[in-house]
Formats: sequence, structure tokens, C-alpha cells
Amino acid sequence: HCDCAKVMTVESFSLSHDESCFGYTIQDNDGNKIAIISDTGCVSEEALGHLFDCQAILIETSYDIDMPVDGKYPTELQERVASDLGHLMNEDAAAVVKMVAGSELKFIVALHLSAANNNPELVKFCLNSVGTGAEVVVSSQKEATKMMVIM
Repeated sequence: HCDCAKVMTVESFSLSHDESCFGYTIQDNDGNKIAIISDTGCVSEEALGHLFDCQAILIETSYDIDMPVDGKYPTELQERVASDLGHLMNEDAAAVVKMVAGSELKFIVALHLSAANNNPELVKFCLNSVGTGAEVVVSSQKEATKMMVIM
């Protein structure tokens, strides 16, 4: 069902990555809001400010802190990924969600999981441990993510 009378506002904000990357918020005129944040090594105060009052937060959970050490990537790549210009690890994503989650948060969607250095079950456990009550959905590189209704 599409209510064509709805007005959607899309706002972008800078992220911290070794290439130019942006996060986004999308909000309708009823106040329903989602945030998308991926390809960032850390979440700045500016970016954090955009994540409040969301019904859904789609956030990068690239790697588990212990897995890269055991992974196949060279040390230089591991250091780049773990830097403030790299990617978010599960624990950092969970900390961000914990800081901004309100009672309106219905979904946390984990994005950008490394196939070699992460595990969907670890991601789900980490994000559920925050205790928001929101449903945690782990996106896949191989199939579409389920439909979520935030209204």
C-alpha cells in the first residue's frame, strides 16, 4: 500500500571512512524515521545526532573483534578495517544503538557483515544484548532482507 500523499525527507550526513561515504535518514511527514549507516569506522557526534527517534536503524556490523586475528586477511588490511576510517565492529554498533535507542525503535538491521570475519549469530547476540526490545534482523549478502513495516 502506497500513500502517495506522504512526503519523504532524505537527509545525508558524513561518515568516517577512507573513501567518501554518507549515512542517511529518511523521514515521512508523520515522523516515521529510519537511519542507514554503513562504511564507517566510527560514529561521530554529528552522525550520532541523526540516529535518535528512529523506528529502524540499519547499521554496519562488519566484523567480530576476535575473528580478524584468526582470519585470512593480512595485518595491514586488518588494521585498516579496525581504524576510525575502516568499518564498525559488532560491539561498536551495539554501543551506538544503545546510546540512541528509544521506545519507538522497532528494528535494528545489521548490515555489511564480513563473510570471513563475522557470524550472523554473533551479530544477533551482540545487538540483542543491548536490551532495546527491538527486533534484530541480520541482512545477508545472498538473499533479500525481510519486509519490515515501521508505521
